[in-house]
Amino acid sequence: MVVLVIAAVVVVSLLIGFAFIKRGHEGVVSAGGNSSRHLPPLPVPQFIYYGSLACNGGVVIPGNSLIVLIYHVHGNVLINYVSIPIDVPLAVINYSLPGPSQPGMVMGMGVYLNGTLIATSIASPTTAIATIVNTTYPLGNKTVSFWQYARAANWSVIHTGFGAEFPPINATPGDVIAVAIYSSIPYILPSCNVSTEAEEIQLMVSNKWIGFIPHYPNATPTAMQLYIEGTYITEEPIIYIAIAQGLPRVISMNNLTIFMKNTAPDYIIARYMPRYW
Repeated sequence: MVVLVIAAVVVVSLLIGFAFIKRGHEGVVSAGGNSSRHLPPLPVPQFIYYGSLACNGGVVIPGNSLIVLIYHVHGNVLINYVSIPIDVPLAVINYSLPGPSQPGMVMGMGVYLNGTLIATSIASPTTAIATIVNTTYPLGNKTVSFWQYARAANWSVIHTGFGAEFPPINATPGDVIAVAIYSSIPYILPSCNVSTEAEEIQLMVSNKWIGFIPHYPNATPTAMQLYIEGTYITEEPIIYIAIAQGLPRVISMNNLTIFMKNTAPDYIIARYMPRYW
């Protein structure tokens, strides 16, 4: 059974989902002209990140497209959480917000195991964006609209993203996880410029992007432990693209073409363990 999960419905749900996107991608729903994100102090759940990237590059994805990201499983992992950050240009927001005049899917993400859909985000980041755009903000000694604030701050994008939770799945060596994103509007994928999966795991280990999150003293597993054990998930550094008007039930490599090589978009694939303190 496909598990339907809500991503980016409101700001709070996104704060939980992206509580530990770090290394320059720390916030969840915020606005700005660069890729920095700032997360307010909140109680956060604990994770074991088996795969995670967070670089400062970016790839523009055209509207009316389905892109597919492929991940390879190394070792035995128990996962129940996937997230993909995105940046939405302010220039497209006016016509991207959901409304009666826009039937069908504006943006959606699907998670696939060995080609079969296992989870989808049934809501869109545009819902969270609508919340932000319709909120007023303090500027000096007055209150202004989002657009006035964004203009004064010279912002060009809103930082948001997709998140999916599903019943824990045992993924084993040789399994392939795919993430498909359909969007009728253009957006930006934060990404790393890498050419091999070996480069990715070196980044993950050296930056401690995998392992127990948060990195409390003596918390295990550490990034080095996962590396030594050969237990991690790497992303194929290729963005694929396909023709579709939404999310397919099955992903086949035969239906994909290469959109961009030597690029690995930011992501988290993890075991999520709800616990607050």
